[in-house]
Amino acid sequence: SSNSFLHPSSPRGKRVSMKMADPWDLTGQREENNAMFNNPNRNESKMSEATATLRRDFKKQMAESQALPGFLRGALDPLRLKRNVEQSRVAYLSRMLQADDATPISAAAADADEEARAQSVNVPTSLDEVLIQAQTDFAAAAAMGVKRLRVEILTPGLNEQIESRFPFDAGMLVECALRLSAAIAPLKTTLLMDSPGTAAMAQAIYEREYGGELCPHVTFAALSKQRSMRDKLYEADDAGEDHAQVYLVVRPKSVRGDQVLLTIENAVSKAPEACWVLLNPLLEDTIDAYTFGIGETDRRRAVVAAFEEAYCYRGLYKISRPALIPSERGAVVKRLGAPWKVFKLAKEGYSLLRSFDEKPTRSQVSSLPW
Repeated sequence: SSNSFLHPSSPRGKRVSMKMADPWDLTGQREENNAMFNNPNRNESKMSEATATLRRDFKKQMAESQALPGFLRGALDPLRLKRNVEQSRVAYLSRMLQADDATPISAAAADADEEARAQSVNVPTSLDEVLIQAQTDFAAAAAMGVKRLRVEILTPGLNEQIESRFPFDAGMLVECALRLSAAIAPLKTTLLMDSPGTAAMAQAIYEREYGGELCPHVTFAALSKQRSMRDKLYEADDAGEDHAQVYLVVRPKSVRGDQVLLTIENAVSKAPEACWVLLNPLLEDTIDAYTFGIGETDRRRAVVAAFEEAYCYRGLYKISRPALIPSERGAVVKRLGAPWKVFKLAKEGYSLLRSFDEKPTRSQVSSLPW
């Protein structure tokens, strides 16, 4: 259709004719569809080109990763990471969990090793090395009588940043919890999972992978809602049962309608003499995300801050797009009695970028000279 109007730039009184586009005219779309129909290889060539690009990026990232002596060591397949530590893990757990004469580390030994840990710059490059460091620091902190502890083991399979390439591994998390409990044997330890189903799954994982029943000093339980958790502790008192000496809360995470932090706070107040440990907690982000009011937000942050960091390993990665392939940049390591240390990974190995007295924020880490 055509229309005419007075254009501002046209001579006065002169009308300009203009053909308006018909919104129902599908001629152009039909021509494109016909071209695709007559040339079926058009889409295939585009897909092949995109696939080839992804493969080139993958090979490039893998070659770069293989050249770095870091945690990944070029093993972009998560199953390969698990196979590398399978034999040492089974042997170590079998020895530690079945030892009847196991004794926790003494306070004197813990004090003697504190200065050595503070000076250590060793960055682990395997899950087994991470767990050995975590066990040492956790056992030392428990021997020194610290009642509120926190342990973070964020390796591939437990690190949310690279879940697209290394999906969350529940078996690996159970293994970390069991290894920590083995470090403080024969202290009576309860591993608190987020639900009864998860607790049953964790026990089944142990029985399937390691065989036999759990060591007598270790039990699995569910971190129930506030009232249920409190009632369980009261029932244990009424029955004359002793509380566990150590409660290891595995990956607590608050979601809307289920404030796990309040449950933990309530349970800690009922058994204050026990040692409470948070393993890979996901609590700070939920505090910042929800609106509680200034006073309540500060109170909840204080509850989380009361748990002292016994050990932390967090791998730092750069994600290449669109393939979402992680390449290792470095690591954040916190040992007991030592400051927070951020390491950069290069072909020569790890080098210390900076130390922090407090836990560094994401912006602080990203602003370092990588």
